[in-house]
Amino acid sequence: MKAVENPEFILIQKIQALKEKYENIPEIAQLEEETREIIKQNCITSVQMAAFYFMNCGKNIDSKTEERIGNILQNILDSRT
Repeated sequence: MKAVENPEFILIQKIQALKEKYENIPEIAQLEEETREIIKQNCITSVQMAAFYFMNCGKNIDSKTEERIGNILQNILDSRT
């Protein structure tokens, strides 16, 4: 799973481990919420970039642009697992 290598996902894993070890600490819950928001914003930005590539290519999508769009969207899908 490629997404696990992203710093945000490493942070989520560490937060989950802390939640299991130390229950009911509001700062940990807040950190998890903020980290999940960062991940969400990164996904939105990636979709916007894919749309930007698509809009700039006109009616003809060259193979390089198609590959970029596909990679961006695949990274988003990978990050959800």
